[in-house]
Amino acid sequence: CDFKVQLSKLEETRKAERRGRTRAEIKLRTHLKEQQQCKSAGQIDQSNENGRENELRLGAIGTCVSPYTKRMGTPRQGKLVPSGRGYIQLNIPAEV
Repeated sequence: CDFKVQLSKLEETRKAERRGRTRAEIKLRTHLKEQQQCKSAGQIDQSNENGRENELRLGAIGTCVSPYTKRMGTPRQGKLVPSGRGYIQLNIPAEV
């Protein structure tokens, strides 16, 4: 009986974590979609003189090479799946 109670608590915890992750992903997706729509409409944040107070430009420094092409099916504890090795391939600029 104690085992069933612990199991149900663990299941509820897992469900709550998943709901939280899902909500965060939805918020991020919505924010990115709104941001893209603003850019395509030509709207700029007028927070300061040049309108770029909240802008941060990031560029890719490399690529992650992995046997997993999607998030689904990716193990959470990678050390337990030795065949699932991946690596990061860094992009070296030509002018260096």
